[in-house]
Amino acid sequence: MGKASAIGIVFLFLTKISIAQFYNTGSDPASARWKQINTEHFQLIFQNDFEKQAQHVAKTLEFYYAKVSHSLNHQPKKVSVVLHNQTIRSNGYVSWAPKRMELYTTPSPDMYPDPWIEHLCIHELRHVVQIDKLNQGITKILSVVFGQQATGLVAGQLPLWYYEGDAVSTETAFSKYGRGRLPAFHRGIKTHLLSDEQKYSFDKMLFGSYRDYVPDHYELGYQLTAFARKAYGPETWSTIENHVAKNSYTLLPTTFAFYRGLKKHYGISQKDLFDQTMYYLDSLWKSNSYQKSEINFFQKHQIIEYENYLNPLYIDGDKVLALKKGKSHIPQFVLLNRLSEYVLFEPGYVISDDFSYAENLLVWAEYKSDIRWENREFNNIRLFNIKTKTDFTIVEKSRYFSPDLTSDGSEIAVVEIDQTNKASLVILSTYTGQVIKKIDARNDVFIARPQWTDDNKKILVIETSLNGKRIAEYDLDSESWSIVFSLEQGDIQRIVPFENKIYFHSTLNGTDNIFVYDQISREIYQLSNSRFGISDFDVDATGNNLIINEYSSLGFRIAEIPIERALWKKLTSKEFYTYELAEELTRQESDITNENAHQLKDYQVKPYRKALHLFNFHSWVPFYYNYESSSVSSILKNPLQIQDNLYPGLMLLSQNKLSTTEAILGYAYKNNRHYVSSSIVLKGQYPVFSISANYGNEQQVQIINDDVWVPQTDVGYSYKADVYIPLDFSEGKYIRGIQPRFSVEYFDNLNYNYSKNYYIKGIEYVQSDLTLYAYQRKAERDIIPSLGAILNLSLFNTPFENELFGYVFNINGVFYLPGGINKGFKIDAGYQYQNPHLYRFNSRFRFPRGVQAKSTDKMFKLYADYVFPLAYPDWNLGAILYIKRLKANLFFDYAYSTYQTVNAERTAYIWPINNCVSFGAEVTFDYHLLRTMFPFNTGVRVGYAPTEGNMALDLIFAIDLFNF
Repeated sequence: MGKASAIGIVFLFLTKISIAQFYNTGSDPASARWKQINTEHFQLIFQNDFEKQAQHVAKTLEFYYAKVSHSLNHQPKKVSVVLHNQTIRSNGYVSWAPKRMELYTTPSPDMYPDPWIEHLCIHELRHVVQIDKLNQGITKILSVVFGQQATGLVAGQLPLWYYEGDAVSTETAFSKYGRGRLPAFHRGIKTHLLSDEQKYSFDKMLFGSYRDYVPDHYELGYQLTAFARKAYGPETWSTIENHVAKNSYTLLPTTFAFYRGLKKHYGISQKDLFDQTMYYLDSLWKSNSYQKSEINFFQKHQIIEYENYLNPLYIDGDKVLALKKGKSHIPQFVLLNRLSEYVLFEPGYVISDDFSYAENLLVWAEYKSDIRWENREFNNIRLFNIKTKTDFTIVEKSRYFSPDLTSDGSEIAVVEIDQTNKASLVILSTYTGQVIKKIDARNDVFIARPQWTDDNKKILVIETSLNGKRIAEYDLDSESWSIVFSLEQGDIQRIVPFENKIYFHSTLNGTDNIFVYDQISREIYQLSNSRFGISDFDVDATGNNLIINEYSSLGFRIAEIPIERALWKKLTSKEFYTYELAEELTRQESDITNENAHQLKDYQVKPYRKALHLFNFHSWVPFYYNYESSSVSSILKNPLQIQDNLYPGLMLLSQNKLSTTEAILGYAYKNNRHYVSSSIVLKGQYPVFSISANYGNEQQVQIINDDVWVPQTDVGYSYKADVYIPLDFSEGKYIRGIQPRFSVEYFDNLNYNYSKNYYIKGIEYVQSDLTLYAYQRKAERDIIPSLGAILNLSLFNTPFENELFGYVFNINGVFYLPGGINKGFKIDAGYQYQNPHLYRFNSRFRFPRGVQAKSTDKMFKLYADYVFPLAYPDWNLGAILYIKRLKANLFFDYAYSTYQTVNAERTAYIWPINNCVSFGAEVTFDYHLLRTMFPFNTGVRVGYAPTEGNMALDLIFAIDLFNF
């Protein structure tokens, strides 16, 4: 399952050091109709067809409200909750400014044994409590001055591992199967501690690595937060949050206040807590460790870096098909034997790792985005013939998951999850994709991962209910459901029926292992004895061997184990594993009863009319900042830009709860004038509309020299209207799209017509753009796409004042070509043509690096870059600096330009030609500074321009504010 939360701690200074930024993850279709439920503590906003499920969400949130708030000793104020039920990815996030919770409600095929909605509500509600608790002390004073964004600013001073780890701790404490009770969730750190000689530093665990696999902030955060509660008491994180909220004087997104809180109240630093936790876990896991069975790895060839081989399937004798995932490449279907492997096909984004094979056909479900709406998603059912090497889509834009082929390849069983979370078993024709039969799930429980029996007469599924997971069977002859067996506890993720047995993956003994249910004796036996866990497996045609993927510090490797009845170990309930930290968390929480949210009353439902909720002013700023005149990199190079663009005034920020409308209202007193600005962006319809207007600047006068007479100026104003349609045609391994754009910008300036000696008041600039792009998804280590192109056509002119200006037309293409593993070429080619009248526009193209821009009517450019990594050092200097990657770029730029002018005697027109060349190298490194979550990129560029006769040395600085 995807991450259960991607917390959106967003504030203007954290995103772009400007108050123009808004955080949202996309829009729902314009046709969606909305309703709302208002409870004591929540406002739920949901689409019409999700009313029944929204009632359940409302009850669940109210039921857990006091419980989830207990250990932080804070009950948050009322918050809005937006439910998105047209996505197929399972997720949720909490954002502040405006404060809201957004839930993506479709369950995942590999969901945990707890019902998805309960799990999601507990996790995200804890985020609400965490952030709302910060609104005290100095933070509360800042909230009066800045609105909700002040709390978001202070929230950036708590580390990401704390937010997610504490939320996972909470979901673990209040559920049977939170992630703290699943061995796969501990697998990364456990394997590292028990098998790697060189232990990772705290900063490497904090920020990850391009070289090695590092567990994410969810896994790390859970261990740190849970251990702290065990070692220092259940009130630990309440105390730390109180300290941060009351002592956040730096107003910077660093964890200094968090560090000071740990030191003051518990005498430890973040690193001390990390060291203590790792020592505790190492001792715990070593004491619980026992001799495991010998591993017979299938692959005899050497694999030197981290790779995951997932869902291995026997296909022909000793050949195995698997999905391979690693850091240096995108996911690949590979065919391998004991000595070698080769790539069959590279699929697109696969929601789960489920795929099936029969009769030379490989089938899987692949993610498909909507053309326009980010919050409407689909799956395509895809086929690949391994003999003919052809791929095709048999079902488009479905909500089908986990396809499984019959043994003759003629039919496919899938699970359909509709927009109300109702799950059905569906049988498709492999040849046409048409529905042969649709079967409702038994008692409306959630079902997943269908598997045909050997005779193709029955289909097994994994059921998830309030009581956990079990295996159910649908008989096609009798058209009836039946329960095969249930587990008292533990997860089930994979099932393989073979003859009169059902092999399955489960977590019954604290490690992901393979078990078998004997349908004759009705007993469960353990087959594998893995040290760190097995996620996937298959049974060979003889029934004598299992092919599995065994986890190691270098990822999942394929291995074989024999199916020997004499080695089977009968399972007893006494052997169920308990998780020490999870049990301690549950003991610490009070008022845990056996009642459930279903017992609460239904709430009143009312319409939610989008037209009446366009504005939601959530934050303000007691000054005016001209954000259009600066950027992050330019500010960090020249901090005086802030002072130059800062004025007395007021700004109001609005973003509505459906994230379809964003607006800014501003007032400034600058240059002894009153200045008013406003902007609004409307994203709820098919085109996106953006309108802005400004009034109060001094009217500008354009003249050619000081001898020209200058008229008296008035108060100036300007406006801009922009409309564009972001069309997403991404499919397979390529990200593709088209974006047409049209904008009109007006400035109430005075422009001098020197040929007729008068001024024209006001001028409209019109720009038409068409952008087309298609490029391959990047692997984790890729710096640029390995293959692709971006094409832009642009026309910029002033059609209503063409006696002053003409037009400028640009065509530009950026092409990505492979240059080796995680290396590549970037070719930037373009042509510009300008037809000036009295005045000439500035070039729309940049000139070669190190070359000063020149006047141009015609310009051709060809810029080439070769980008490649130099090293992945994973080096850190305490809490000051952590360097993840060094990379380099060799560049060569060429530009030809010319323009029309007159000769020195002013007797004829001439076209002077400029040929500009520069070449050089850039070396930069990716790093984290002062343990901030945002990755920085800094380096130098050294270049030489022979046509200019000069060397250039430039500082490169960038910050990634959106992909941390």
